Amino acid sequence: MNEYLVFLLIAFILAVCDYRNLTIPNLIVIPAIAYGIYITGNWVSVICIFLIGTELYRKNRICGGDLKLFMMAGAFTGWLSIPIILSTILFIKLFRKVASFHNVLPVAPFFFINSLFVLLTVTMVTSRM
Repeated sequence: MNEYLVFLLIAFILAVCDYRNLTIPNLIVIPAIAYGIYITGNWVSVICIFLIGTELYRKNRICGGDLKLFMMAGAFTGWLSIPIILSTILFIKLFRKVASFHNVLPVAPFFFINSLFVLLTVTMVTSRM
């Protein structure tokens, strides 16, 4: 549970950085991936996201910072990174379609909002069981 709070705090900081500068700083995200793996042991999900994300990066579907952001989700949340990543991609596609926006979008703010939603939903559902 505490790892989710750390994850959300880092995701918020990265969202602000990405919104202001359209960059995700390596100085924050790479140590965050390492720390997430250290406290949760979710290295398998990080490797899977890296392998899939590398193909998307090669096809110019995502940027390198976005890939590292998704790897951070895998490091901290494990399998929960799947709905976080998919909802982030879906949310961006819908935003571009509805707003007719074709410029570069900062992914991290969408990522933070979706992470918060998914983690709150999972926490509420599991606390009732």
